[in-house]
Amino acid sequence: MLDQNFETLRLLFTRSNSLPHLRASALKLVDRIDSGASSAAELEKVIAADPALTAKLLKAATSVVAARDAGSVTTIRSAILHLGHDAVRSISLSLAVQSLVTDAKGEDTFDARRFARHSLFVGVFASFLFRHRAQRPTESTWSPEEVFAGGVLHDLSEALLFRVAPDVYVRTATYARHQQIPYAQAFQRLYEHPLCELGTLTVEAWRLPTLFREVILHADRPWLNEREYSALCCVHFADAIAERAGFPSGPEPLPV
Repeated sequence: MLDQNFETLRLLFTRSNSLPHLRASALKLVDRIDSGASSAAELEKVIAADPALTAKLLKAATSVVAARDAGSVTTIRSAILHLGHDAVRSISLSLAVQSLVTDAKGEDTFDARRFARHSLFVGVFASFLFRHRAQRPTESTWSPEEVFAGGVLHDLSEALLFRVAPDVYVRTATYARHQQIPYAQAFQRLYEHPLCELGTLTVEAWRLPTLFREVILHADRPWLNEREYSALCCVHFADAIAERAGFPSGPEPLPV
């Protein structure tokens, strides 16, 4: 329905029966994060049980490791050795969630491949910027790998909207195209609330780490989070550069 108001959307983004179901690998990763007691071997076992996730992790880990000239990554164990247990867990979880929202089929309005390429570029470049920033390391509690994970999911709200309320997604995409404005700005005009608010509701419903909530909520306005300002600025800048580097976000523009 096209007349869904924002409060209706809020309910949809918090109800388990309307949200996509997290894959078993993602659920296990969340449980490991909650318990805080998983070993490297247990983490490796969880990831290896999901071949698609394994492939995505190795590709992402290779990009992150290459950015710091630290060799290559060919196995899950080597990813853990290069990046650390917590970093691999955060990266794997972000990729598992991304797969969930980009595996959708159907409407041509949402280009899953375009979304995935943009998200991964932002994650990799934000991590690179964060690692090479001039500020003191103590300015953020996040690691470069956590910045990567947050960058991958910074636009989660948009992809989830397509899965949860496809008619609303299409309506917003059409408006954005005709007005030639960013998708999030189009949603704000139509519903008088920020799109990112919906994504944070789902992050809480899925019990994902607070890192993802902060990135989704503040990537466009990093000054609102003083503690993680430098990390969020890296995500914000990477998002802007992605458009110029050939990795745009949002729906395809109308042909000229």
